[in-house]
Amino acid sequence: GYQALIDSDGDGYVDVSPDDGVGSQYPSQLRVQKSGSTFTCSYSLDGGSNWTSLDSRGIPQANANQDVGIAVCSHDSGTNCEVNFSDLSIQ
Repeated sequence: GYQALIDSDGDGYVDVSPDDGVGSQYPSQLRVQKSGSTFTCSYSLDGGSNWTSLDSRGIPQANANQDVGIAVCSHDSGTNCEVNFSDLSIQ
């Protein structure tokens, strides 16, 4: 499924990881929006017309500039996974 990995207390470690509770579907789009100190993580399965929110939270200690990344993991040591990230944009 889709997950938002969040370091909510600024100590350099992920301490919150809400997910959608269902399996991922493809193709899909992922989005992280920042408004002030509030971050919203969402995904879309219809080309960006409709978005499902994974999490939205205020992080008051957030700096003006942020590190953002995307990753994939099978969560099963005996199973490989593959992903094709494309059209990454920062706006």
